Formats: sequence, C-alpha cells, structure tokens
Amino acid sequence: MGVPLVSVCLITYNHVKFIRQALDGVISQKVNFEWELIIADDDSKDGTRDILLDYANRYRSTIRLLLQEKNVGAARNWLDLIISARGKYIAYLEGDDFWLNENRLSKLVSFLEDNRGYTAVFHNANVIMDNTISHARLPNYNSWETERDLSIIDLIDSGIHCPIASVSLIFRRKSISDEEIAEISMLGFGDRPLEILLAYRGKIRYFPEAMAVYRKNTQSATAKFNWFKFEKDYEDVFLFVNRKLNFEFDERINLQLKGIYVTAAHQYFGLKMYQNFKESFYKIRKFTTPSDFFTSTFVKLYTKYLLALLLR
Repeated sequence: MGVPLVSVCLITYNHVKFIRQALDGVISQKVNFEWELIIADDDSKDGTRDILLDYANRYRSTIRLLLQEKNVGAARNWLDLIISARGKYIAYLEGDDFWLNENRLSKLVSFLEDNRGYTAVFHNANVIMDNTISHARLPNYNSWETERDLSIIDLIDSGIHCPIASVSLIFRRKSISDEEIAEISMLGFGDRPLEILLAYRGKIRYFPEAMAVYRKNTQSATAKFNWFKFEKDYEDVFLFVNRKLNFEFDERINLQLKGIYVTAAHQYFGLKMYQNFKESFYKIRKFTTPSDFFTSTFVKLYTKYLLALLLR
C-alpha cells in the first residue's frame, strides 16, 4: 500500500448490531486514488471485534486495525485513531453511522483537490431515531437545499447547535496540528472546536445531498443527558476556542457562553439543583450589562435566583 490520499477513520465500541453496515458503506466506495480505512476499537466485548478481524482479513490492502488491549475511553481511542492517519484528507465516522453513496469519497475529495482554499467539506445526512428505519422519508440533519459555504462566524454563532454531522465531514489533515488534535480529544464535544478551527483557517463547503446516515438512539451517549456535564463541556469548548482564536471573536463567543449558562440555569432550577443554578447565575452576571437588567430573560432568572435563596 502506498501513501493514501484519504484516511477513513472509524471509531467503534460495542457496535455489533451496526458495524457491518458502517464497514460496507466504506468498502463499497468507488475511487481512483489510494485510500485506507483505519478502525479503532476500544476493547469491544459484544462481538464487534470478531467482525473487524474478519473484514481486515478480507481487505488486507485497505484496512488497518487499532485494537485497544483494554478500554481506554472514547477520548484516547479517538486520539490514537486520528493521529495514526497518513492521508492528506481525513473522513470520519462512528461505528453506528454509515454512508449511503458509493461515490461520496470521490465527489468530496475531488472538490477539495480542486479548491485549495477550503479546509473541509460536509453534506446533509439522514437521521435515524431509536435504531429503526421506517419506510417513511427519514428526516434530514440540515434543511439547506442548496450548496453553501460556512464561515467562522456561522460556526461560532451556531453555538450548541452543530450544523455538521460528523459522519459527513472530510477535512485537510494539515489544517489541524497533532498538538491541537490532542487538546481537542480532551474536550467533551470534540467536533465543535475541530470544525470552528477548520472554518477559521479556510472555507467549508456544504452539499445538500444526504450521503450518510447519522444514528441517534436512546442508547447513545447523547441520550444520557447530564446538565452539569453539558454546561461544563460547552464552557470548556468555547474557552478553548477563544484562546485558539486569540480572542479575535471574544464578544461572539461570550454571547454563546452566556446562552449556555442561561439554558443550564433554567434546567437546574426545574430540577431543584439550586446550588448549580446559583453558580450558573453568577456566571451570567459576568456577561450582563445594565440594559440587560430590564430584559424578560434576566428578570425571570433574577426571580428564580431569589426563590433559590429561599428554597436552598
């Protein structure tokens, strides 16, 4: 195998029900360039590893396995996976997602090869809920019906609402350093800082065709919601991004931080987590101007703050 143009990086852990579909969607790609499929398995115990070994034996010239000897966690597994990639471009997916179009890699990589000002491309994706596929039309990840470019402002202003499904992303490896990959791996939401840094260093093109499926189900990590972790993880993400961008977009990022604290504070109050509510309220105060004191949002929060003092 020569030096690949593209490294497809697949991360998996206990995905025995879905991994064949993920692998088949990658293996079926029709391309005219060298590429590799790297699979990082975090010591799966459900039979996933047996399937990976079978595919690796059948596609020896294409597949490389990174088999963790013990469970190292998603962050370390992802770091080992991305750092091991040799390709000029990286395409990423998780073991319960899958690609639909056999020409996906060819189309997206050709665009990046012809347009050097772009650091990444992505496309629309179908969303499967609760592990089922109905005969009805699957919902799309995005509602945009035409091609468009995303800027750094678009990515920052989208806040917690990530417009890029990770299963759809392909990016230039040189746009992100190994040190940054390591730093990103330590954050709770690695896709957001990665995409923001890519947008800061070039343009990102969106294609409206749904060429992949993002699986969202009640067993997924995103379904086991923890408001304290949500607030802390997104706080870490935007503080990290702010430093990496040399505080060039400080005002916009602070607005996103304030929004995160406001959302979390309301949830804490409803859950009777009054100490957490007060801590978030104090953070909100740092971004509050005199004119904000008379807005309905702040009045509601201040009323809840007074109640929290009484109910603690």
